[in-house]
Amino acid sequence: ELAGSTHAGHAGKTRRYGVRYHQAVASPFNCMLALLIGVPFAVAGTRVNPMVGATKAIGIFVSYFLLSSACRMFGEQGLVTPVLAGWLPIGLMGFFALVLLVRAR
Repeated sequence: ELAGSTHAGHAGKTRRYGVRYHQAVASPFNCMLALLIGVPFAVAGTRVNPMVGATKAIGIFVSYFLLSSACRMFGEQGLVTPVLAGWLPIGLMGFFALVLLVRAR
């Protein structure tokens, strides 16, 4: 039984390192994601209070942070694969950015 728990500990570390690896590989795309999300706000312009734009930016940041943290947790627990846990936040926010771009046209 002790050997089984040791094996489970190694599997948990392997998943955790796998998730961190895929998040590190995906992290350069965060810059592109910031551009894709920021362009529609810049093109559309605002005629309202500048705090509205700041509030939207903070909301998008918090949403991405929560999504990334949830995916990391699910990946470390084995509920999703490390690849999916690392790339899903980029994919979902990229889709959100494309929706914003289409609406800005």
